[in-house]
Amino acid sequence: MYFSSALFFHKINWLTNLTLKSIIIFALAGFIIAVIFENWAFTNNEWSYSSEMPLLPFSTMGILPVLQMMLLPTITFYIAKKIFQKKKRKYTTAN
Repeated sequence: MYFSSALFFHKINWLTNLTLKSIIIFALAGFIIAVIFENWAFTNNEWSYSSEMPLLPFSTMGILPVLQMMLLPTITFYIAKKIFQKKKRKYTTAN
């Protein structure tokens, strides 16, 4: 995912410039990936949900798997950016 993002942003160290725009792009990409995967899984009878799974309105897809694909990559990249910035500050102040 990092490499595909580098290709998309045309920058190998795109994480250092993580912006609201890129966060929105990740969330939308996660939504699209989740919808495609969920549709594939249901079409191929790979799994099903219990009656307790909250569903997206007007669909048979669970809200939680879709939210997971939208939020986890975004949060992971945000945390990685903060760690990178902290290490960068530590390195620049040490030299």
